[in-house]
Amino acid sequence: MSKSRSHLIAITGQIGSGKSSFMKFLAEAYPTISSDEIVAELLEKPGVIEKLKEIFGSEILTMEGSVDKIKLSNLIFNDNQKRLLLEATLHPLVEAKIFEIIPTLNSKYCFIEVPLLFEVNWQDKFDKSVLVFSDETIIRKRLIKRGYDQVMIKQRLSAQLPLQSKLDLADYVIYNNGTLEELKYLTKDFIKRLEKEHHVKDN
Repeated sequence: MSKSRSHLIAITGQIGSGKSSFMKFLAEAYPTISSDEIVAELLEKPGVIEKLKEIFGSEILTMEGSVDKIKLSNLIFNDNQKRLLLEATLHPLVEAKIFEIIPTLNSKYCFIEVPLLFEVNWQDKFDKSVLVFSDETIIRKRLIKRGYDQVMIKQRLSAQLPLQSKLDLADYVIYNNGTLEELKYLTKDFIKRLEKEHHVKDN
């Protein structure tokens, strides 16, 4: 990994675990980078749209020629090979963008949200990793509130590593089974812990 002035800390977790809320609270103190936001930007680029059209066909496009994210999502989660093909296409572009942004940041820490951190074996690209963990029953309730049905939930969870595997791999774990206020407190506590650890190392 090419070092920058920032400590690079990857944030990961299952869908519905609360990664985005955790990132929002982290952003109150330090710079954050969202892989999902980068993907959203990539899906608007003509070159990327054309590449995806070549791979998956014009049925993933809207009448206006942009990527229909719902159609693309349904396609890849119904076909594991197509999901892996999409990841192989987008992940190098996402990685390039992340490491293009990082040198522009003048901060002790930079938090990077990488939902599939361990699935794509990216953990060595960062200094530390944080798993936002929620019990599966809570995840399912949150996803149902977002409009997912049981089939969609099963497809998305099965596309990710089991929670226990992620627990074994992560450097830090944030247990997010409570409210947003509780998560905000946990985030502040985590930042203090991180700063204290580095202060001890620096001295």
